[in-house]
Amino acid sequence: MLEIMKVTAPLLIVLMLAICAQAICFIILEQNAIDKHNLIDSEKLSSPNFFPALMNVYYLALGDFENTLNYTASKDSILYWLLFFFGTIFMMIILLNMIIAVMSISYEGIIEESDAVLVREKLNLMLEKEFFIKGAYEELAQTTNLVSFEVDPEVSENQEQANVMEEHFAQIKTEVDSLKCQMEMMTSRNTASNTISYTGFEKITQLIQNNEKKYEQ
Repeated sequence: MLEIMKVTAPLLIVLMLAICAQAICFIILEQNAIDKHNLIDSEKLSSPNFFPALMNVYYLALGDFENTLNYTASKDSILYWLLFFFGTIFMMIILLNMIIAVMSISYEGIIEESDAVLVREKLNLMLEKEFFIKGAYEELAQTTNLVSFEVDPEVSENQEQANVMEEHFAQIKTEVDSLKCQMEMMTSRNTASNTISYTGFEKITQLIQNNEKKYEQ
């Protein structure tokens, strides 16, 4: 909300200045009216007041055209209608629509930024808990029960060990490749955001590569 107000504040200031300028113009024209009828207050007073004139122009900017019925009562009716067209085109059509558009764009930017912050916090959490991941991989490297197999007594001991190690490393290789694919998908999914730090992904990917080299040895 605060971010939207900061973005729309300049346009709101321009809108208020335009309303004040048009209200002053109406007051000047009212002082020159033939019958001294206050077109802004809709009451017969000796001189128009600024606040009612300001409210009248504000209503005009919002689409209230009730006071336009009194414009022809003055000798300056042409100037009244020129101010009317200025108010409807500049304030009601241009400025108000610009404010709405800027608010929409700001809201979309805030949503994208919140998604980026969420992913960044997840990465920071992964970095803080990196020792859990490292411990899990070290335990995986020391595990001998990854593959269950039956020993064939007819197979020589060397051949048996070679087959077991080959199956063992093949399964570990599959697990490592699966983790690497998941990391690459997560990285490519968030490359559009410039606010995200990829340190977590890089460290975890490096950790996987180091363990992969350890297994191959």
